Amino acid sequence: MKVRRRVGQDLEEVNKLIPHYNYALKGRARDTDGNVRTLLRKELVRAKETLFSVVELAYKEEEGEIVGGLEAVRDEIDLLLEEIKDQVLLWNEKLTNGDMEKIVRADVALVKNSRELNKILEDIKRQVLKSRARDLERRSGELRQYVSELRTVFRERGEVKA
Repeated sequence: MKVRRRVGQDLEEVNKLIPHYNYALKGRARDTDGNVRTLLRKELVRAKETLFSVVELAYKEEEGEIVGGLEAVRDEIDLLLEEIKDQVLLWNEKLTNGDMEKIVRADVALVKNSRELNKILEDIKRQVLKSRARDLERRSGELRQYVSELRTVFRERGEVKA
């Protein structure tokens, strides 16, 4: 498939995480879309759980006043989870290679960035455990930007009429 060659190595990571990743056939496209959304939901729920732990640790360190930015990140994750639940890719027989490439690139970005979000959160959790809660203010902006970008990519992905 031409799209697979153009998207390249990034797609290999997605293929490892999502069995039978394929938008070429109507039935597979529906399954693939569902599997992408399921993986994204799992990553975001994991992120929320880690975020909750970070907030809890910050309060224990008596640094509760600096978690406002993290609450905004949590709210942004909740919005994205709602969008994921509500948006289903609809199959269109006239799907072009260009449209398919947009969807695949969006999937790659969603998978990579949601996993990166979790890595950042785990790093923040380690910092808080080392009594570096003051870094939360700076890092919460970084996290919010990550989630905001995920929402943007997800919305753009939904605009392609598969």
